[in-house]
Amino acid sequence: MLDTLNQVIEMESRQTTNEKIVNRLLESMEKTEQLPWHAGWISGGLPVNFTTGKRYNGINILMLWSGGFTHSKFATYKQIEAKGGQVRKGEKGTPVIYYNVTEKIGKDAGSDEEKIKRIPFAKLSYAFNISQTEGIMEDAVETGDHETAEEFIRAIPATIVHGYDPCYVPKSDEIRIPLRSDIETEERYYSVLFHELVHWSGAAGRMNREMVFQNRDIDKYSFEELVAEIGSAFLLAEFGIKPCEEQNAAYVKGWAERIGSDKSMVVKAASQASKAVEYLLNLKQVYGLQECERSVAST
Repeated sequence: MLDTLNQVIEMESRQTTNEKIVNRLLESMEKTEQLPWHAGWISGGLPVNFTTGKRYNGINILMLWSGGFTHSKFATYKQIEAKGGQVRKGEKGTPVIYYNVTEKIGKDAGSDEEKIKRIPFAKLSYAFNISQTEGIMEDAVETGDHETAEEFIRAIPATIVHGYDPCYVPKSDEIRIPLRSDIETEERYYSVLFHELVHWSGAAGRMNREMVFQNRDIDKYSFEELVAEIGSAFLLAEFGIKPCEEQNAAYVKGWAERIGSDKSMVVKAASQASKAVEYLLNLKQVYGLQECERSVAST
């Protein structure tokens, strides 16, 4: 009974942490009338901790983007102090989630044997953008290059067919998109293609994500669309491509209502989007290396 109560308390603690994060996102959406899954900077890639070099993942990327910063580098207050810097007076940190594990001694149901149980829990921390600090020497940030995105696309072993409305077709396992010349901008072309690549990554035999591509199950359909939309935004940031989506008030309000009605939705979707992007980037490394080896062998 005590173990069950402890698990409930831990679950409620985690939900409370997630709710705080999502409420902050919803406040940002209401204030700016913008979706929170677009970076405020063009170069620099996804947000990174500039003291450890590690990237932020999942919902934390959206949180750090929602602050409207123009730099991709963040760190905690203590990390900034350790680097000899200081957070400027009056600056506020952006909440991010980190996960840890606590150990408790308990008994399994129907057993008198005591065991050490590892229970994961979520906690809030606060990150500051490098633009909020003093005394930190910022490294030069390279500007994103569309050629890098082209190399990424060529290295992914997906079948991409041009001349159609954009979609991923599970039956034939192919991506269909309009001709490049029929899309208004290069940025929009990459946005559409990345969206469909995220869908492609979730297919059986790859990431095996539960995907619904028709409105028969609106919740599952909306979730997969959110994964693909966030994943596309992550890839645009990765390659330094400026997002070009026009976000009318009704579109933003629609997503805000869905996220508000199920506050775990955007947390889970951002996590799945991060995993999809990592999967695709790893594929690029594997197949890009093979292509390089074939080119060397043919010379």
